[in-house]
Amino acid sequence: MSLKDKTIVVTGGSRGLALGRVEALVAHGARVTVVARGAEALNAVATRLGVATIAADVTDEAAAHRIVGDVSPDVLVLNAGTTPRVGRLDRLSWTDFSMVWEADVKAGVAFGLNGDAGLTIMEGAAA
Repeated sequence: MSLKDKTIVVTGGSRGLALGRVEALVAHGARVTVVARGAEALNAVATRLGVATIAADVTDEAAAHRIVGDVSPDVLVLNAGTTPRVGRLDRLSWTDFSMVWEADVKAGVAFGLNGDAGLTIMEGAAA
């Protein structure tokens, strides 16, 4: 699939592995919108790479619906997530578990439920 002129949304794309994906997508001619919480990091990415940015929390279902509706992406790269606490499962709190579930699972579902049959979704480290 050619990425030239494809509209692509990358969640969590202001740093780390997702930022590397944004750089690669831009280099291949894609029109990229980066979604992340940190306005300062988003501004730096926009200035350096010329991408559109949206400051939002991916765990906010209404934001996911709005972003997909406003941007109408061809491809979603769902890379936002949180680092889980490491330890024995019986010693993790419900809050620890829920934080990872909200960012890594429910957010992906919220974004994915907005797509139509032609939307390509790539998720996580395997994307």
